Amino acid sequence: MRTQLSILAIAVGVLAAHPAPADTFTVNTTVDRSDADAADGVCDVDPTTPGAQCTLRAAIQQANAIAGPSTIELPAGIYKLTMRGANEDGATTGDLDINGRLTIEGAGAKTTIIDAKRAKDRIFDILPAGNVTLTDVTLLRGRVGRGKAGGCVRNTGHLTLRRAVLTRCKSAGDGGALDSAGTATVTDVLFIQNKSRHDGGALTTIAGNVTVRRCTFAANRAGGEGGALDSSAGTVDVTNSTFTANRARLEGGAIVNEDNGVMTLTNCTIAGNEAKAGGGISAQPGAGPSVSPTRLRNCILADNKKANCEGAVISDGGNLDSGTSCAFGAGSLSGTDPKLGPLQDNGGLTPTLALAADSPAIDAGTDAECPATDQRELPRRDIPGRGTATCDIGAYEFQP
Repeated sequence: MRTQLSILAIAVGVLAAHPAPADTFTVNTTVDRSDADAADGVCDVDPTTPGAQCTLRAAIQQANAIAGPSTIELPAGIYKLTMRGANEDGATTGDLDINGRLTIEGAGAKTTIIDAKRAKDRIFDILPAGNVTLTDVTLLRGRVGRGKAGGCVRNTGHLTLRRAVLTRCKSAGDGGALDSAGTATVTDVLFIQNKSRHDGGALTTIAGNVTVRRCTFAANRAGGEGGALDSSAGTVDVTNSTFTANRARLEGGAIVNEDNGVMTLTNCTIAGNEAKAGGGISAQPGAGPSVSPTRLRNCILADNKKANCEGAVISDGGNLDSGTSCAFGAGSLSGTDPKLGPLQDNGGLTPTLALAADSPAIDAGTDAECPATDQRELPRRDIPGRGTATCDIGAYEFQP
């Protein structure tokens, strides 16, 4: 299966910004400097120069000092983090620490890029008191060393991430792009070419709560388990999302659910991933006698190397297995080729794997709890004379 992974060709486009609240800081320079006085309510790194020079770092420091919610407007530009110095929580050096209620609005993921290569640290560290909404940005080349997690973002508070690209971030621990021990809602996000030395090439959670909607995970790598997504004792709900060309050295080329975590996958396409075992999904036993409950509805698992499924997955109907390892049973298709196209821009905000016109997945899902739209936010629709349902299997709905 041919995979097209050009970031410029498939990255998220520019979308409209939201109205700003009263406490708003507008960044007007791409340089990386700390605020001159982080508690005076004025975003300015150099009071001796006429006008205010408001950097992203300075704006975050000012926002942290505000008791109520605030907003940072981040215009188009490449914001290179250059101030080295990890292991502090005041956003003065290294990553950008956030400990309050903050919205950061970029001008679009194609044009608003935060690059942490020179800082040699992750990009954002959301502390337990942090409640962050981050939209319309690309996060590039964050990295953390041994014993640390979250190459782009570490979240121990609350994170809402929308219309973003997380790419080429690295972790010597878990979570090549995002590590979330708190609550995270991730929508219309492309995770591409991220790496972890341990688990979760793109995203990992340990006992956290993660909701994923209309996302694509492509070409992420894990030195341990979960080439794209690894959940340990977490609660994870994934809908209308695509996993392809991810790889893990051990189990779960795309996804691992372990330690009695609860995971639900609805209308997802998981194809062309690779691992030593369970190239698609690995559902591993917990500490007790039960197996981590991993429920699938209307999902495609196809052409994942070393089996589409490992362990016990629970089918709620309408699934498709190109082999037989998932043991879906009645109400699903086994040993069936879904006839998928390459990863590319098929409309919508994230790239998808299209169904061919003669795909057996068309109108073969179950309509019970089927989302009204697909990954591209196009309507689920019935094709006359095909199948018995309106809902197609997978993240992509065929449109004649």
